[in-house]
Amino acid sequence: MPRHPIYGSRRRAGRVKLGSPHRITKILYGNSRIYFWAGMVVYSIAMSALSRTKGATFERAIVKEINNFFESEGIAYSCKRNLDQYQIANLSDIDIPFHAVECKHYKEGWAYKPEWLKQTIEAAGKKIPVLIFRYNRKPIQVCIPMYAINPEWEVDPYLNCVISLDQWFEVMKRNWDLYRCKYSSTS
Repeated sequence: MPRHPIYGSRRRAGRVKLGSPHRITKILYGNSRIYFWAGMVVYSIAMSALSRTKGATFERAIVKEINNFFESEGIAYSCKRNLDQYQIANLSDIDIPFHAVECKHYKEGWAYKPEWLKQTIEAAGKKIPVLIFRYNRKPIQVCIPMYAINPEWEVDPYLNCVISLDQWFEVMKRNWDLYRCKYSSTS
């Protein structure tokens, strides 16, 4: 029988009985999770890798929601995640017409953090900055500037409001033609 790629022995993890002295033990150490089996380190996972995975999963879910919105409204556009964001600074997570979307998914909290908003505004350039954030076991929230709700207002990205994802879709639905007139040179 070949050696197990993670545990390093011929025994499979599923065959280790609960209560056995050879069960797997998880220890949190700094920013890493370290797993022990029979007194030996079998593997460790850096928390930053888990955070990136969680963030990427959230971004994919938001892309799917946005694409569903575009399809339901008959808008001929399909968005995708901006993978260059990991190599180049000041790029948004998702680029859609007239908007630069930044996504954040964290464990605990309720409101957005000021540095998230600053990052979103810097990445947006002349587009409308949209911060979509979520905490575990809480609904998705969207932070948009007030001029995205009423395009006639003065452009001030720090004067903003927090609404639900469905409410943001409703704002986009109502203002899409106005966005097209005002921001068509920046999309």
